Amino acid sequence: MVTAVEVRLSGTAAGVPARAYTTVLEQVTFALEEIDRITHPVRATRPTWSVTRTDWSASSGPVILLTPDADPRRRSAEDISRPARALVEGLLTLSEVPEIPDGFSEGVIDRIGNVRRQVDGRQRGLEVVTLVSVNGARSTPVEVSEAVDRNARAAVTGTSYAYGSLVGTLDVISARRHKRRIGLLPDHGPAVTCNVDKLSNELVVTSFDKRVIVGGLLRRNSRGQVVRLDADHLELAPGLRPVRAEDLVGAIPDLGNDMSVSEYLARQRAR
Repeated sequence: MVTAVEVRLSGTAAGVPARAYTTVLEQVTFALEEIDRITHPVRATRPTWSVTRTDWSASSGPVILLTPDADPRRRSAEDISRPARALVEGLLTLSEVPEIPDGFSEGVIDRIGNVRRQVDGRQRGLEVVTLVSVNGARSTPVEVSEAVDRNARAAVTGTSYAYGSLVGTLDVISARRHKRRIGLLPDHGPAVTCNVDKLSNELVVTSFDKRVIVGGLLRRNSRGQVVRLDADHLELAPGLRPVRAEDLVGAIPDLGNDMSVSEYLARQRAR
C-alpha cells in the first residue's frame, strides 16, 4: 500500500474560497513532485498525484486525499511513498527548528510559504491547513502554522558567507525571476539552489544530470546548512578510479604480538 497525503482545509462558516482551495492543492502537489526528484534523483517513472477522495467535515471543512500512482513494475510502493512521508515529517521538523528537512529544497520551502499565504492572505475564509500522511494508519497531523512558515523562511536565509565548493549532481534548471538557477543535489546535505548568471549557458546545459563540482560564494543558514551558492565555477567531477594495491598499504593496523592475519581475525570474531 502506498502512502497518500490527506489535506485538511478548515474554514469559516461561509466556506473555503475556491482560489485558496485550488492553490493549496497545487502547491502541495508541486512540493511532493519536487521531493520525489530530490529523494529519487535517478531517471524513473514519476508518480502522478491524483485526488482519490474528497470529504466534508462538519467541524472543519474540505478533506482531500492525494494518492501517488506509478508503475509498480518500475518503482516499489516504499519508493513511491517516500515523498508523502518526507513532506509531513519535514513540516513536523519545521514546526520546531529552522532547518531544511531531509528531502526538502528551497523550492519546497517556497511551496510551503505559498500554502501559508492562503491562510494569511486577503481572501478570508481559510483558517487552517493541516497535512497527514496516510498508509492504513494516519500520521500525526501537522498544521502549516505561523511557526512552520517562520522556521521555513529562516531555514533558507543565509546568516554566514564563505567561498567554497560542492560536489553533486545537477538536477533542475530554471530561468525564472530573471535569474538563471540550477538545482544541485550534493553528495551530502540538502538540495542547494545555485545562481549561475556568471556561467555560460552552454556549460550549464551540457553539465545537466551529471556529477559536477560547483564553486562560488556559499550562503549557510543558522544551522550551518548550505542554502544558496552564487556560482562562478563549474566543472565535471572526476570519475572514481579503481582501488590499487598500493592504496591499501597501511589500511590494516599493527596486529601486535607478532600475530598472523588469521589469528587476528579469529580473535576479532571471538569478541
